[in-house]
Amino acid sequence: MKGEVEVWYKNKLVLKEDNLIVSEAGRLLADIMTVNPTLSGINSASSTLDASNYTIQAISFGTGKDAFSTNAHYYNATIGTRINTAVSSGLSDGLPIVNFSSITGSAYTPEAGLPEEPNPEATRLEMRDTSVPFNIGTVSVSSVFPGNGQLVNFMPSAISQVVNQGTALSSVAAGRVLGTIMGCFPSKNTVSAIAIFPDGQELSALVGSSTFNTVSSMDYSGFVTRTATGVVNPASGLVKSGNQPYSTGVIYSVELGPGDLQCANLYGGIYHLGLWTIDLPESLRNGNTPPFAFDVLNNPRKYRLFAKKSFSIDITRNEDNGTFAGFTNYDLSENLRIIWRIKFY
Repeated sequence: MKGEVEVWYKNKLVLKEDNLIVSEAGRLLADIMTVNPTLSGINSASSTLDASNYTIQAISFGTGKDAFSTNAHYYNATIGTRINTAVSSGLSDGLPIVNFSSITGSAYTPEAGLPEEPNPEATRLEMRDTSVPFNIGTVSVSSVFPGNGQLVNFMPSAISQVVNQGTALSSVAAGRVLGTIMGCFPSKNTVSAIAIFPDGQELSALVGSSTFNTVSSMDYSGFVTRTATGVVNPASGLVKSGNQPYSTGVIYSVELGPGDLQCANLYGGIYHLGLWTIDLPESLRNGNTPPFAFDVLNNPRKYRLFAKKSFSIDITRNEDNGTFAGFTNYDLSENLRIIWRIKFY
């Protein structure tokens, strides 16, 4: 079994590299070969045999662990004041705010450290701690929402104001700050990102809407679900096509909208991709019953990493263009497409 990942932008092939099939894929094969077929005769258990429980069902995006303590995750009193100003002006969704190191800061190069090297034993995109090390008031964010090894989806107020309920960060104000600190993808509405320079000046950039949050295909943990059968637009979620695993392969594709690229860049970039199957035993242990319907806020699916791809460059990076700074120069009409082929030999 072999996987190959292509990255396309503006109808150009940007990258084409092999992936890494991790050992968790072997656990999936073991589950397939050992599941009891007689469950088909038990009404309460027959759905355990659904094919959807044993196939790729999600994709996610990650970066290096250092990214989560800086970039737009960074939080201090100055940023807190800026968020309050934005809220009083009518902002309801999270606001990406970045401290630029230079007044001439143009194309933003996020700090991510060295993303984790290829690891066939990986169970998530970054095995190291990816918690954000900041407090909202006296509450440690990581004590409520520890890192899960990838970029998450807290920015839209419809998410942050719900997932924080019943926690020590349950106030409306804390929810808005939580969305800003955690990131990493914008709402379905076009918003602004803010760069704060050392002398206190600010530069605003228009952030396009999110492909994922426009169609509600990404849960708050950062997993983009496979779309319903027959949906072929990669902008609608993770799309499966092709049924010739021994020749052209099984193809999975997804598109990141301009806003997704901009915000992911500000929160540390994208250096990792992961394909995930449902972890059936873990999902059952959590009291869920298949078939597992996807939900943005309360996803009953527990996932198992199947394949991983790590890059040496940030695939969200955007260069300057003449007098236009890369920070403000994302093409709001262009998506980035990822095509992932899995072939069997």
